[in-house]
Amino acid sequence: MKEFTHVIQDPYGLHVRMISRLIREAGRFSSQVMVSKGARTVRLPQMLEMMSLKAKRGDSIYVQISGEDEVQACAALKECLQKPEL
Repeated sequence: MKEFTHVIQDPYGLHVRMISRLIREAGRFSSQVMVSKGARTVRLPQMLEMMSLKAKRGDSIYVQISGEDEVQACAALKECLQKPEL
């Protein structure tokens, strides 16, 4: 299992466009991705669940990735979260 913590930097928080980018990126891999904020944990491919985290700028999210391609998925998701919104 791979895991990392990310502090949301986008002024709009974890918004629909960012979640869509994360879902597309995670879809390239077979690994399961779980995202947590506080005590709430959700599955990444679920848009409404991700939106329910209500992660704002400055909030930390915790990402867990498990599966056969977890190393590649972890690197790709980290990069996606660090890219500024276009």
